[in-house]
Amino acid sequence: MCWSFDQWQVVLSHVGTFRALEVMYTYSPSSSGSFWERVWQSLGNAKALRNRLKLVKTLVRNALERVGEGVTLLSLGSGSGRALLEVLAEAKPSNVRRVVFVDLSRDALEAGKELAKQLGVDSAYQLDWYRNSVQDLTRFAHLSPTIIEMVGLLDYFPAKEAVCLLSNLYQILAPSGIFIVGNVRWNEEALFVERAVGWHLIYREPEEIFQLLREAGFPAEGIRIYYEPMQIHGVAYCVKGIGNCAPPDRV
Repeated sequence: MCWSFDQWQVVLSHVGTFRALEVMYTYSPSSSGSFWERVWQSLGNAKALRNRLKLVKTLVRNALERVGEGVTLLSLGSGSGRALLEVLAEAKPSNVRRVVFVDLSRDALEAGKELAKQLGVDSAYQLDWYRNSVQDLTRFAHLSPTIIEMVGLLDYFPAKEAVCLLSNLYQILAPSGIFIVGNVRWNEEALFVERAVGWHLIYREPEEIFQLLREAGFPAEGIRIYYEPMQIHGVAYCVKGIGNCAPPDRV
């Protein structure tokens, strides 16, 4: 997936959207670009986003190995769905029945469909794309998804709204289901990201993420939070049912 004009301008023009994330996910140090693009891509936050993508893929693969057959995955605030689509392309899991992508952006969903074709998974799995708000999940409740992935969205929800959303997800998650969710933490570049780039996020420490998940209903022993090497992005792996396999000790 490539863009026709300077990628630094894409980030500035599409702050907080899948387009900005795709620029950072697909960046290569050997690629040409403007001075400001090279500066941005060398920052810890840009590197951490690429690390987060790798971490999410690792956790999704782990979750797929722990659940049974007939798996339904639900990706909320999916953007292009890159993490799940790359797992399907690379791991080729045989136990996946259906993957549902949900995003408010029509452009993001169309980009996801294009990426699925590029990766060769559009005909190998049942992929469904819905333009829908995560604050109204009634149309997805019947799915009883085995795995729910929501990375890059909790960062925009204040605590009270976050608990409400997470509680709703806990209710629709299958009894033996696994929930994968991320949140950024405060870091030394946060002021630059907010003031120079205009990317406003809600930063949370691991204790705060843990508390939100506990208030939503997830058992304490079923929650494990992992950080990528830059220690900026945390991703929680949450097992719903007490007595199910505990989250992995390390990834």
